[in-house]
Amino acid sequence: MKYRKLFIVMMSVLTMLTAMPATVKHVEAETEINRIYLYGVREVKDGQKATLSGIRVASNIGYHLDEGKSYWYNESDFVKVEEGEEFVHNKMYRLHAFFVPDTGYKFAAVEEMQFQLPEISSRKYEALVGSYGNPQENRMVIITFNTNRDKYTISFDANGGMGEMESVTAYHDDYYELPQCGFIAPGAHLVFDKWNLGNPKEKIRVKSDMFIQARWKVADGYSRIKKVELIAGILPAVGEKPVIFGWESTEPEKYQVIQDLARWMNVTDHLYMDKEDVFMASKVYQIDMIIDARDKYFFETSPVASVTIRGLDGSVYKAEAEVRNYNSSLFVSFIFNPLPGYDLLRLYGSNRFGTSMAIADHYRKRQRISQHNCIILACSDNFADALAGSYLAAAKNAPILIVNDSKAADIEEYIKAKLAPTGEVYILGGEKAVSAKIEKDLKDMDINVTRLAGSNRYGTNLEILKEAGSLTNRILVATGTNFADSLSASATGLPILLVGTALNEDQKDYLNSFSPSQIYILGGTGAVSETVESEVSAFGPVKRISGENRYQTSLKIADEFFYKPGMVILANGDKFPDGLCAGPVGYLHEAPLILIKDGLTDYAIQYAEGKGLKRGIAAGGTAVISDRSFRDVFKLDSTATIRENN
Repeated sequence: MKYRKLFIVMMSVLTMLTAMPATVKHVEAETEINRIYLYGVREVKDGQKATLSGIRVASNIGYHLDEGKSYWYNESDFVKVEEGEEFVHNKMYRLHAFFVPDTGYKFAAVEEMQFQLPEISSRKYEALVGSYGNPQENRMVIITFNTNRDKYTISFDANGGMGEMESVTAYHDDYYELPQCGFIAPGAHLVFDKWNLGNPKEKIRVKSDMFIQARWKVADGYSRIKKVELIAGILPAVGEKPVIFGWESTEPEKYQVIQDLARWMNVTDHLYMDKEDVFMASKVYQIDMIIDARDKYFFETSPVASVTIRGLDGSVYKAEAEVRNYNSSLFVSFIFNPLPGYDLLRLYGSNRFGTSMAIADHYRKRQRISQHNCIILACSDNFADALAGSYLAAAKNAPILIVNDSKAADIEEYIKAKLAPTGEVYILGGEKAVSAKIEKDLKDMDINVTRLAGSNRYGTNLEILKEAGSLTNRILVATGTNFADSLSASATGLPILLVGTALNEDQKDYLNSFSPSQIYILGGTGAVSETVESEVSAFGPVKRISGENRYQTSLKIADEFFYKPGMVILANGDKFPDGLCAGPVGYLHEAPLILIKDGLTDYAIQYAEGKGLKRGIAAGGTAVISDRSFRDVFKLDSTATIRENN
C-alpha cells in the first residue's frame, strides 16, 4: 500500500515536469546550472541488483544528488524497487533522480534542461527532466532504461487499401499511441473506421511484435448490391451464332452490363468464339461479362452478390461472380449447354378470361415491368371491339383483357393488382358490351377509366382509331362481321377499319382526314366487297391481301407485314375468344399471328419452315390448339417440350 501511495505522489510530480513559470528571474551566469551529468549508473540487466550506491555527480559543479529522495521504480508493475532487489527481464525500470543546487548556485530557468549519463549510450535510455517546487532550486530526472526489454516492430497493413505506413520500433511494456490512418481506402464506397487494435490516439501496451490493420466502413450514402438479376440477350441455340448484345439489368439504377466486354467461349475446346462461329450441341459454352455498379452502389465482397440470369423464354440460370475494381465491378461467368433449336410456349388459363390474363402477364414480363401503365378492356362475346382495339394496344403499349359480367370479379381483381397506381383503363364498346357496373367498380377503385363507344361496332371502331391517333399512314380494311382476317392482322399494330357492305359517311370522313399512303384490304370479295374496294380507292392506293381461305389469308398477311420474324403466334382459326388478346403479343414480339386448327396446320408449317422459325407461342389451352398441332407446325415429335405461361 505504501508503494502505491508513493506511486500516486510520484505521478503527481510527473505532471509538473513540463510546468515552468514563465516569469522566473534568471540568476547571474556564473551561478546558473544549464545541464546535469550523472555518473555511476549501470545499464539495467536481468539479475542485476537495483542500488543507488555509486551513483554520483562530478565534484564542485554546483549541484548534488539528493539520495534520500531518489529511487528505482518498476513501471511495469507500478511498484517501487527496494535496494538490492534484482531486475527482471522485460520489465520497465526507471531511475527517479532528484537534484538540488549547492550554496550559491541555481538551476537555469529553462523548461528543457540538458541531461546526460556520460558512461551509457543515449540509445539505451530515455530521460525526462523536470522540476518539483521551484525549478531553480529543485530538479528531477526520470530515466527509462531500454536495455532490459525486448525490442519489437509495429507494422501496418492497409487491408486492401493503397499506400504505405512505415513500421515503428517499440520496447516491451511501452505504451504506443495509435496513429491516424495514412492509407487510401480500397474503393470509393469505404472510409477509415479504426485500427484492429483500437481508434487513433488510443494507447496500447506493447508485449510483442504487433500487426496493426486498418478497418474500413461503408461511407455514408452508399448501398450494397446483394443480388444481381440479368435478362439474357439471346440465349444461344444449336446452329446459331453468338450474340453479346441485349443483356440487361433488371435494376439499371443500381448496376449495368458492359456489353462491349462480353465474350463467348467454347469451354470444351478452350477457344473464344468468333462472331461467325455457331453453337454446337456437343459443346459446353460460357459467356463472361462485366457488371458495373452505379454511383453510390457497390458489390459486397463477402458474401458475393448472387447472380441470376433470366432468358426471355422464362428460363432461369445461376452464374458465378467475382468482385473486382475495388467493389465497383462484378465479373460474371455463365456456363451452360446450348438450348435446343426450338422454343414452344403456351399461354392459357382455365377459360377464355384466364387466357387473356395469362397473355397480359406474358406481355408484362416481356416488357420487364411489374405493373401495366394501361389496360384495354373488351367484351369477350363480341370480337369486333377487341380486334379494333389492337391498334390502340400498340399505341398505348397495353394488353387487352376480355370480360363479361359473370367473370367481372376475376378481371377486376387482376386490374387492381397489375395496373400501376397512375395507370388507366380503356373500355371498348357501349354498356351492352361492357356493363356500366364494371365501369363503376373500376372507378370506385380510383382507376382512371375512359370508355370508347359508338352507336354500333363501326362507330366504336372509329372512336378507337381517333383515340389512338396517327402512328402510321397505312391502314387495314377488314370485314366487321367475321373475326378471322382482322385477328390475323391484329399483330401488325396497324389501324384496322371494320366495314360492312359499304362505307358510311363517318368512315369516309375518317379516311379523308387520315390521308393514307397505302390501304390494305384483308380477305377476298366475300369478306370485303368490290364496292368497298372502289369506295376506299378514292382515299389512297389499294392492295388486297387474300388467300383461298382464312388460313392462307393469315399466311399472306404474315408475308406482307413481317419481313424476318423470329417467332410466330398461333391462334385457333375457328374459335376467336382465346386469340382475341394475342395480337398485341405478336406486335410486341414483332411476330405474325397465324391461324391454325387441329388437322389444318399445313399453311403454318409452310410459313415456319420457309422462314426457318424455331420459336412459337400458342394462344389458348390444348382444347383450342392441341400439343400435337403445336409441335406439327415446327415438325417436332412428341418429345419436344412445351413451356407454359412464362
